[in-house]
Amino acid sequence: MKRKRKPLPAQFILANAVPEFTIEAAAEDGAQRPPRIKIDAYNGGPMVVGGWGEVVVDIAGIKAGEKVVLLADHRNEVGAIVGYGTAKLAARSLRIEGELSPSSALAQQIVAFHAEGVPLQASIGAKPLQAEWIEPRKKVRVNGRSIESER
Repeated sequence: MKRKRKPLPAQFILANAVPEFTIEAAAEDGAQRPPRIKIDAYNGGPMVVGGWGEVVVDIAGIKAGEKVVLLADHRNEVGAIVGYGTAKLAARSLRIEGELSPSSALAQQIVAFHAEGVPLQASIGAKPLQAEWIEPRKKVRVNGRSIESER
């Protein structure tokens, strides 16, 4: 019996960060279907988060539901929904694969920008379920790598 997962306590947000993503706007067979999106959302290393400073998300601790909502412009509201995806967790990375909504004007704009070669970026949004403060200059092993605290 397949165990039902709890919903992901985070939203994956399309805007203002470093990760790369790709969009397939048309099917190779010419069939009409929503644009597919692949987002390399997080590489497992340190990132600077406002109000927290330098942060590392332990990928092994991510609670991912069946589907996650893709949002634009860091806005957690219905008008910012551009599609949905599935979180693919690996030892050192988080990837989102999904579809952009054909009924979203923002999603259409993202597809158009991508087609024009605009260098789009993505970021993750998360609600920490647990936090651990690391002493200055102390090394910890997380996401398959050794990371030293700079605080």
